[in-house]
Amino acid sequence: MSQLTGKLEGTPLADIFTGTVDITSPVDVFGAAILNASVTTFGGNDTIEGTATVETTATEGTAEAVAVLSSFVDAGADDDTLTFSATAIGDNAAAYGVRQSSVFGGTGKDVINISGNAGAGESATATAYGVSQAFVDGGSGNDTITIMGTGTGTGSIGNGNSGGGEGTSIGYGLYQASVDGGDGNDSITITGTGDGAGGGDTLGSRKGTGTGYGVSQASVEGGGGHDSITISGTGIGSGGGGFGESGADGTGTGYGVSQASVEGGSGHDIITISGTGTGTGGGGFLGSAADGTGYGVSQASVEGGSGHDIITISGTGTGTGGGGGFGSSVDSSGTGYGVSQASVEGGSGHDIITISGTGTGTGGGGRFGSGADGSGTGYGVSQASVEGGSGHDSITISGGGTGSGGTAFNSTGKDGEGRGRVIT
Repeated sequence: MSQLTGKLEGTPLADIFTGTVDITSPVDVFGAAILNASVTTFGGNDTIEGTATVETTATEGTAEAVAVLSSFVDAGADDDTLTFSATAIGDNAAAYGVRQSSVFGGTGKDVINISGNAGAGESATATAYGVSQAFVDGGSGNDTITIMGTGTGTGSIGNGNSGGGEGTSIGYGLYQASVDGGDGNDSITITGTGDGAGGGDTLGSRKGTGTGYGVSQASVEGGGGHDSITISGTGIGSGGGGFGESGADGTGTGYGVSQASVEGGSGHDIITISGTGTGTGGGGFLGSAADGTGYGVSQASVEGGSGHDIITISGTGTGTGGGGGFGSSVDSSGTGYGVSQASVEGGSGHDIITISGTGTGTGGGGRFGSGADGSGTGYGVSQASVEGGSGHDSITISGGGTGSGGTAFNSTGKDGEGRGRVIT
């Protein structure tokens, strides 16, 4: 263990600062790689790393890992590499790449990689944050900034005497935080993924719920230069299967940008935002429901700024119901919103704006009971505004839905319904 803390300064040459914690404990545990520190380098192609790996083996125990906490990091001049990674493993796990801190790339072509990874088991919750309550600034130069928050919650398999465990997971790329690319042609990629899988059992299974936020209650700005900003939120929920009882529901919800702002700034920027939700129900004696909902932009604002910008926004929801062995299956749905209760503006310049919402729902099949309905609904723009701004702009909006009813081996199948709404 070599935690970095206190005041640390580099030289005009190439410096390396590395903070590492790796802890496994039978009780609740916390670990931070860079804690209450001020790390400042000057010239030179510097490397600054913080890696925190924390695991608890306690039943229903809590593990929390933070790569950078309550710290200030400034890489200074030249082409620097900053890598911050946190991994937490336990029945209840939380991981933060950067929390309550400030990170500056400085001048030069900097590479900044930040990730939070949380894995949970039993009847548990995994929550992961790439950057939370913090500020990341690439500075001047053509910088590459990658931020990821990935949560994986897997419920336990039952032993035949009790049901399996629920799996719940939430992943935030950027939460209550700010990212600024600064001057230069920057590449900013932010992803949030929540993957929850319920455990199965002969006496019944448990639901799986996954929610992913790319950017939530936060802001992203490309700054000056021709920037590329890619943001995605993915939620995956898989219900466990039950042999003697019903399968469990799966619910997945993904938000690309939620209650936040994204601005390209000056320059010819490319902004791509997607929200994807996938729900899969577990099979059993009785089937199970599945709901997938994806929001590209929800209760937020997106602006290209000055320059000829390309803005692409999509929301995709997919729900696939679990089949019933002898009892009836349960209806399932998929709903996608491109832009919901939000605003999109191209700004000045000849902009291209493309928005789509796609929903697909497939009802579970039944062997001797009936199948289930499947409905899919896609909204391009719902209770929102889209404006090209000044310049010769191209705006394309689409909404599409596909629904398929579940079939039945020895009974009746069910209906499928698909609805598409371009603007509501």
